[in-house]
Amino acid sequence: MEQASITESRVVSANIFDPCKSIFKQPANTRAKCTTISCTLLECPLRDVKTCSWVSVFGGGACCSYGKRYVVSGPTKRAGSCSIWVSDQKNKYADVPWLDIPARKMAFIGDYVYLPYAHMDMDKAVSFRGCFLLRKEWNVDTVCKLLDFRPQAIFGGEITSYQQEIIPKFLLHLREADTAIWEALIAERPALETEPNHVGRKAILKTLNRPIKWTTDKTYRVTWRWDGLLIRTSSQNA
Repeated sequence: MEQASITESRVVSANIFDPCKSIFKQPANTRAKCTTISCTLLECPLRDVKTCSWVSVFGGGACCSYGKRYVVSGPTKRAGSCSIWVSDQKNKYADVPWLDIPARKMAFIGDYVYLPYAHMDMDKAVSFRGCFLLRKEWNVDTVCKLLDFRPQAIFGGEITSYQQEIIPKFLLHLREADTAIWEALIAERPALETEPNHVGRKAILKTLNRPIKWTTDKTYRVTWRWDGLLIRTSSQNA
């Protein structure tokens, strides 16, 4: 796997909070804020889909060693300079997007493997840094430790959702993201080689091979076709 290039830190995400235009009424002493995220990576799979771990509402990005979040407070809502300050910040970062919270799906980021799965970082047998793991420690043995892990609740008892829900999702993502490790894993544990279940997953239509044809069968059968631009049907029952 290729390593992402590292450069000088640059702002990759910016969000300006204007208390005067908030959808919720703000007290007069609420300050305007400008939140920026800087990153030293030229390329990042999360940024490719307009997301960043530093945006996480749970602070999960705090362990991404390539980025950093800054918050600058401006004037209060009652101050006459508030709107001017907000306008200046918007102009300053006019070409910088505000990234979103990433999906809970593994990714390779620089020298790390990003594993944002619930309870997975509780496994003390694996050297996690938050939800990140060094690539040099990423191997079949590590994957097997994660598969065999059974997290325990604070007040006792196994957190059963990890084995029942998280692990199947992780295996599906692993198959897609790292074919080399997946093949090595299957060689060691053949029972894991099952037909993937995509029920409930969302797909970006432009990433699918087309044309696509499917049939819905509720009261009447209707056949639909998507040619990459429009979804069409010749059925009179649609």
